[in-house]
Amino acid sequence: MTLDTQKVGYIKSNPMLQVVLPKIRATSDDVRRKQNGFLDRKEMRLILNYGYSLSKYRRQTALFEFMFLTGLRIGELLALKWEDIDFQKMSLTVNHTLNLHGYVANARQLLSPKTAHSYRTISLNKRCMEILELFFNDSYDKEFIFVSEKGRIYGRDELSTYFKRICSKKLGSEGEERRYHLHMLRHSHISLLVEMNVPIKVIMERVGHSNEKMILQVYSHVTKNMRNDLNFKMNELSF
Repeated sequence: MTLDTQKVGYIKSNPMLQVVLPKIRATSDDVRRKQNGFLDRKEMRLILNYGYSLSKYRRQTALFEFMFLTGLRIGELLALKWEDIDFQKMSLTVNHTLNLHGYVANARQLLSPKTAHSYRTISLNKRCMEILELFFNDSYDKEFIFVSEKGRIYGRDELSTYFKRICSKKLGSEGEERRYHLHMLRHSHISLLVEMNVPIKVIMERVGHSNEKMILQVYSHVTKNMRNDLNFKMNELSF
């Protein structure tokens, strides 16, 4: 409205342009919550070992492990088809994302990926190939990879419930400082790459990010291993 009144000449300048919004200061709880938004390798091992020990959660646990190893978004993962996998080159191509917001049981509406940078091909390690082989040998769908024993697409809320359950069992209950959610697996993958000293541009390409902001936020999350490495290097420092 203010811009319109300026255009027609009722006011000479827009006073709203002079408004400076105050910076919102992060609280200690905010900092701790952000620091706890990742899973380190030890925590991931605890979760996976427990999940695989439960026969009814094995497929879901394998799905979680695949997310951790690839950094895929949940919609990208659920949209994966066998035709997206290159077994010879050990890679997958992200061509679609599943419509999670309009999800109806067994509905398979595919959308374009989140951004242009989300279209990508990423390399897979041997463990990823083993997980794919597990789903291939125990396949309940000819087209989509990550489906339930009944051959239906998993719902995000359904997977979130499983994930929270096994995390709470092995890592402790949720609280103000820590919430368990599927996107933690993607953040944890990025954190792992940072810890491995993978260049930021390579990380961005792998996870389909168009800018550095989110990756730099992960860089600000210094993992325990990186702190220990810093302490070791400082102790070795001499003149």
